[in-house]
Amino acid sequence: MVTAHRKYLQGGITQGLFWHDISRAAIWGARGPYPGTEWALAGGAAFTTCRQDWNVYPLKAELVAPKQAPIGGTAEAQIVLTNTVDRAVKNIAITLADTPKMTFPQKQVALPALGPGQKISVPVQFRIGGADSARANRFMLCARVTWPDGEYGKPANGAQLRPDLPRLIIVMKYVNGA
Repeated sequence: MVTAHRKYLQGGITQGLFWHDISRAAIWGARGPYPGTEWALAGGAAFTTCRQDWNVYPLKAELVAPKQAPIGGTAEAQIVLTNTVDRAVKNIAITLADTPKMTFPQKQVALPALGPGQKISVPVQFRIGGADSARANRFMLCARVTWPDGEYGKPANGAQLRPDLPRLIIVMKYVNGA
């Protein structure tokens, strides 16, 4: 979805999104060793990437994670949040998603506010609970970022915010267990 969004339209980005694989997440389909929840989170992350390219949210989020982490040991990732508007975004919540074999000492982080143009890196620790050869020891690290409805002004680049869209950003990466 992201490749099509960014590469198949000459000179720009898409005007809309369609998730043709939603049945894999919701009902049935070839998912391999990945549960429907993972398909849904991956689809949500793809929608997030496209919406962030459209600049329709008051925040941008990125998950910076190691490509590899020790199985049974603790590792750290960063969730980088940037306020893209001319007003503070308040009451931001980061929630780490339940995915197979991933555990967290702290599943939620609350940020009281992120000022105009401010950028913050939030460390999150995770642990891969055990090997899984069916998945080739590949595990999803995923977080949801939410904020309340409100008036956030305008993005610095002149884009138009879309308050009708869900106030939800999903970021994810796969981490290889070693």
